[in-house]
Amino acid sequence: MYKVIIVDDDELIRKGLEKVIRWEEMGFLVEGTFQSAVEALEYVKDHFVDVILTDIRMPQMSGLELIEGAKGYQKHLKAVIISGYGEFELAKQALVLKVEDYLLKPLGQEEVEAVFLKLKESLDREGQAPCEERGRQGGRGKESQYPKEQKAVEALKQEMIVHLENGRFYQVDQQVKELDSILSSCKAGEIAGFYSDLILGILEYFDLERDSTVYWFAGQGKREGEWQPERLREQFCQDLDQIRKSLWNHSDHMRNLLTRKAKSMIEAEYGDESLSLASVANRLNISYGYLSTIFTKAEGHSFKAHLVMVRMEKARLLLLSRKYRIYEIAQMTGYKNPRYFTDAFKKYYHCSPAEYIARFRGDSCREPL
Repeated sequence: MYKVIIVDDDELIRKGLEKVIRWEEMGFLVEGTFQSAVEALEYVKDHFVDVILTDIRMPQMSGLELIEGAKGYQKHLKAVIISGYGEFELAKQALVLKVEDYLLKPLGQEEVEAVFLKLKESLDREGQAPCEERGRQGGRGKESQYPKEQKAVEALKQEMIVHLENGRFYQVDQQVKELDSILSSCKAGEIAGFYSDLILGILEYFDLERDSTVYWFAGQGKREGEWQPERLREQFCQDLDQIRKSLWNHSDHMRNLLTRKAKSMIEAEYGDESLSLASVANRLNISYGYLSTIFTKAEGHSFKAHLVMVRMEKARLLLLSRKYRIYEIAQMTGYKNPRYFTDAFKKYYHCSPAEYIARFRGDSCREPL
């Protein structure tokens, strides 16, 4: 089954979607429901998800911001948005994020189920392509004899990637034990194909070179004579250990990954007043000083400067929308005190929010230094 989470600040809609839609009949399992996009993003950070069904407009963080942040953690992830008739412009922005479909309120059961049946067909097709590739590299036919195991291994691969990306290597060892259970009834050729898919998929995600002299499964297709289950598992574990070493040894690579994660957090949570270098470093399990150093080296400016830049750009767009008052925009961009927001805006754009609105496009305001 494909894993889906539901995100909507309206409790009636949230519970209705969870209870009324025939999820299991369609091949989906509701893993969780969330009234806040911030809570949902925190969940996605540590749990594999196939699909997010989210309202487009919510307090603190919008559905679009949730999708963008979630894809920073799991780029395979699919998304379906719920929008009102007055939110067409936001719905158009969703196309940039490659949202699979959108649903208009009021929601109908048939409409929701039609969208997800279509989405399941798409997910099934995507699941078949890796299977064919593994068949060529792992000695299997074009059709997998183990479709249930195939889906389980694909889900496990995504979870491994999440843990490796966040440096939780000890949890990967537990997933290897889970893999043993999944593959216990498979033949040696099929096991080889699954191991190959896992290793090659992880190498591709982290942009690591598919070097057959380093990773056994990078050249596994030429070694059919060595397809004994015990031998295959040994080589798989060695390749996995080498990946872990490579991620730590390639310091530039890891610095870029950590910086990307920090930027995703800023983009998703800029409206949180408590967001800071220290809080992000703590969640990434690295020191305050180390994150400060690698972020500045990678981006050419500090973490704080980047946070201000994101907040000010969001504030500018909100001002131009003419939908919110200045104190509301201050709160939406992480400033509890409107005066602090006004001071920060003036320092960045060299004119006050009121002046910016009066000039509409800000043509008379200087660009930030």
